[in-house]
Amino acid sequence: MTVSQTEKRDERAAGGAGGAGGAGGAGGAGGAGSSGVTGPLRPRPAISRDIAFFFEGAKRGDLLIQRCEACGSLRHPPLPSCPACRSFAWDTVTASGRGTIFSFVVTHHPQLPAFDYPLIIAVVELEEGTRLVANVDGVDPGDVHVGMPVLCRMVEMDPDLTLPVFSPDPDGPAGPDGPAGDRGTAV
Repeated sequence: MTVSQTEKRDERAAGGAGGAGGAGGAGGAGGAGSSGVTGPLRPRPAISRDIAFFFEGAKRGDLLIQRCEACGSLRHPPLPSCPACRSFAWDTVTASGRGTIFSFVVTHHPQLPAFDYPLIIAVVELEEGTRLVANVDGVDPGDVHVGMPVLCRMVEMDPDLTLPVFSPDPDGPAGPDGPAGDRGTAV
């Protein structure tokens, strides 16, 4: 099941808050090459054998979550063994892409050339129960709140990097805090 859609970074609507957030890692910025991506590249996440499936799934448009084959518990970020039962056997499930904002921050500084500002970074609790860190766009930073329903789509930052990005889910239930909920922290 594809989460929503995969879009290319340079095709996103200009002026939206955020963009997709990369997981931390080494790697650098570079100019646009013949890939058609304009501007500097996002920092590269450090991709190991334990997390490669996540990025391969994102490239296909799937939001994959690691599942223990022994006890069935879901986990993110991916780990080599299950923290619940210590099994090394695992597979993946495709998440629905629906979730709610568990926590968030709006960053304004320092500004790096590969990101759009203000940048909304959120911990999203997926309806499957796991949480992940991603950017939120398509919403004014002042309207973001804890409990806000969001929907994932995959954004191709460049030909080698596709990341999940969340936007408000117009069909999602209102969160427990509603529009007047926790407004997060501006940095």
